[in-house]
Amino acid sequence: MVLNWVSVLTLVGCSQGILLAAVLMTLPSGNLRANRILAAIVAVQTATLGVFFLVYTPVDQPYPFFVFRLATIHFLTGPLLYFYIRYLVKPDNPLVWRDCLHLLPFLLAFISTFLMAGPEQFQHAPFEQLTHDIKIELALRSLIGDLVLLTYAAVSLIKLRQHRKSIEQQFSSLEKVTLQWLQVLVLICVMGASLSLMFELVGVLFGIFLPEVRVVAVVYRVILLYGIGFMGMRQPLIFEAGSRSTLNSPPESESNKTKYQRSGLTEQDVQRLWQKLESHMATVKSYRTQGLKVGDLAAELGMRENYLSQVINSCARKNFFEFINEYRLNEARSLLIEAPEKPISEVALEVGFASQNAFNNQFKKHLQQTPSSFRKNYSEN
Repeated sequence: MVLNWVSVLTLVGCSQGILLAAVLMTLPSGNLRANRILAAIVAVQTATLGVFFLVYTPVDQPYPFFVFRLATIHFLTGPLLYFYIRYLVKPDNPLVWRDCLHLLPFLLAFISTFLMAGPEQFQHAPFEQLTHDIKIELALRSLIGDLVLLTYAAVSLIKLRQHRKSIEQQFSSLEKVTLQWLQVLVLICVMGASLSLMFELVGVLFGIFLPEVRVVAVVYRVILLYGIGFMGMRQPLIFEAGSRSTLNSPPESESNKTKYQRSGLTEQDVQRLWQKLESHMATVKSYRTQGLKVGDLAAELGMRENYLSQVINSCARKNFFEFINEYRLNEARSLLIEAPEKPISEVALEVGFASQNAFNNQFKKHLQQTPSSFRKNYSEN
């Protein structure tokens, strides 16, 4: 048996996938449940690569029909991706019996393989030697799997968007908690599933099966494996124990009146606390603290977190992230003018930004110019 470079790449990807899954399963810290689900995602991608190797490599297969049955594991990618995001965002969210319904697409796909032609149709036959009807049936099953993945990807993107709104109510710096890398991963999955769906659709409708597709599929999955493993192991724990205030907050779509009607604060209470907050920010300047959280500021004020969130949302008409960073940007503008010799990186850190990059992004977003341009334009006037 002579292996081509695609087969070798597939075997390398499988070996690396097994190693990554083992590492993720044994990580001693972080969100353990999410890490195990990520390990399952890596294992599924590894198994799919193994199917590619067995199907497209001219190698004798003692149990060829089992290989095509194993290919249905692709249906688990979407549900596992959804559960991974769910447990990163809400680590305390318990499993309930209804969660088992997410396994239905996989179970139905797996059971349907028993309705296919018998093993003799597959015996020791690489993909090119299969009958046209079998190729159509396999392409149709893969197409349905891609649709399942796209559906779960859409739900996952919605959940990530909700997460972004939630953390802006609690964090003043979002660099480590936005899950932006995961949003990119979901979009990559969408691209891969869309391309696969298109090629499978061509196969189902026109009976055309391009050999180049397998090369793209293998390279795509190997890159995906490395990306998932590398970024997943670097993902910090977003919500620490005892800090779950935003996890149980009402949906962002609710109006402030509905959201806070059971808080117990009267309008007079809100105005009194707002004045206390404004005075505290002007004198103590807590916004200069890097990584400031709503719980930290509430503790300084001797106030409950949900009260502080209500006061900021109601009076400033902003979330916590926007409220704190407005103070930071206002002081930064003053420093850029009053201390022209001070490096921009020092200005960013002094006013509370975690990095110059975060400072530049926020400055440009709100003032439509970079800090250096702002300083230069002011000096020229």
